[in-house]
Amino acid sequence: STLFKTGSWMRGRLFLLDLGFFKYRRFALIDENDGFFVSRLKRSANPLITEELEEWRGRAIPLVGKQVFDIVGDLRRKEIDVTVEVSVKRRPYGEKQSVTPKRFRVVGVRDEDADDGYRLYMTNLPSTEFTPAEVSVLYRARWSVELLFRELKSRYELGSFQTEKPHIVRIQVLAALLTLVVS
Repeated sequence: STLFKTGSWMRGRLFLLDLGFFKYRRFALIDENDGFFVSRLKRSANPLITEELEEWRGRAIPLVGKQVFDIVGDLRRKEIDVTVEVSVKRRPYGEKQSVTPKRFRVVGVRDEDADDGYRLYMTNLPSTEFTPAEVSVLYRARWSVELLFRELKSRYELGSFQTEKPHIVRIQVLAALLTLVVS
């Protein structure tokens, strides 16, 4: 997590982050560098809902002004699509640390196997281009990447390197990937 460097190289890239990388500051830095992210919503986060991005007919429960996990158990919707506001703690300078409000999107897809009935994700992907179901599918792709890296670490011994030279590490990773593709 501490080796995750941000910068202009993030522009236009999508980061699928597991709960070990869940930090508002990291999300803000990705967003400010014109990158995109999808992460599971950490239960302890419980952000404040500021806007509903989908209108529901009938006697829908209003969500604005409430916190996500305080209401999610009462909902029966197929999907949740809201904007939330979080407080981003910036890097301390001297003895001061500023806090900036930042808005992100929280989407949820109904899943009876989930603890509260939904799989919830935080993202900055635009609601006009990605539905909650599509965000969920994107996040599930992260598991395929996890399995690939597990195989590379175990079968091709990429868990640790004998060098710190970036070009040699790159060669070892590419050789392992080529071997995996050929096999």
